[in-house]
Amino acid sequence: MNKIKTYALSALALSGLFLIGSLMHSRDSQAKGATYSTPVMMMNTNAQPGSILDAERATRIPYQSTSLKATGACGPNPAGACGFTFSPAPAGYRLVVENVAGTFELNLASPVLSGMLLGPFSGARFGLSAPLGGQNPFEAVSGLNQNLLAYFDPGEVPSVFMYGNFFVGGGQSVTVTGHLENCGLTGCPAIQH
Repeated sequence: MNKIKTYALSALALSGLFLIGSLMHSRDSQAKGATYSTPVMMMNTNAQPGSILDAERATRIPYQSTSLKATGACGPNPAGACGFTFSPAPAGYRLVVENVAGTFELNLASPVLSGMLLGPFSGARFGLSAPLGGQNPFEAVSGLNQNLLAYFDPGEVPSVFMYGNFFVGGGQSVTVTGHLENCGLTGCPAIQH
């Protein structure tokens, strides 16, 4: 009788395990993928992407100003000066100059051009140098492409002066590039000199 009792309890335990296993495997008891109570709304699309920049950077306005000198406007002697002025920073904006580039036509055997970007206050100068490039039978060509960082407050006029032996029959040009910073957002704190 003990053997029958043991077999009956074993069969009952085994049946209980099968029942528990089948309940655990049932569709109603399985964990399903993550559910949510409300759908997610996408406010930004490819046509109107969200900004990852801060407000000051997002409102920067690109700045580019070119100054040309007509034929013969710059001195032909070895220390001839050629001055270029550019658009000033408009009211409410600070100009941040980041690059100065230019092309120059020089007399043959001219020394390397040197010059400066005059800063926004008296005495501030940023040195520039324009290496010599190719030449033809009449003139040599020089190019300038220099990164720098200079600040000009509203109304201040950037200017570049280059010194060299300029070709009387050639034209000269300088371009200043950077961006305008919105003083309404940043307040344009005073530049520390």
